[in-house]
Amino acid sequence: MTVIEDIKRALEGIGYSVEDRPQEKTFTKQIIVIFDGMDIAVESHKSYRANTRITVNFKSDSSSDAIAKIKEMIQTIEPIITALNFKFESPELILDGRTFYISLPCIYTEVIRIE
Repeated sequence: MTVIEDIKRALEGIGYSVEDRPQEKTFTKQIIVIFDGMDIAVESHKSYRANTRITVNFKSDSSSDAIAKIKEMIQTIEPIITALNFKFESPELILDGRTFYISLPCIYTEVIRIE
C-alpha cells in the first residue's frame, strides 16, 4: 500500500469521502489527497532517497471548525503512517467569502533500493 492509500483509508474510516485527484468542487465531508511532488537524490550506487510531498485539501465554514479539522486530520493520519520521517507542515488557509479552503501538506522520506 502507498502512503496516499493509507491516508485515504484512515479518513474514510472516520466518515469522509476521499478523492485522490483534484476536484472542481468539494463538499464539507470531502477530502482531496494529492501527490504534490518528489525530490530524489542519490544516496549510494544502489539506492536513492526520495522526499515525497502529499497535500490533504478540505474546506470548512468557520474558524473553529477549520482548527478542529486540522487537528482531526493530524490525529487520524499520523498514527497509521509508517513511512520514514513522516511529518505535517504548516497548513495554508485561503478564505473565499465565508469558506476556508485548507491545504495541509505532509512530507515523508523513502529509500529506493536498486537490486
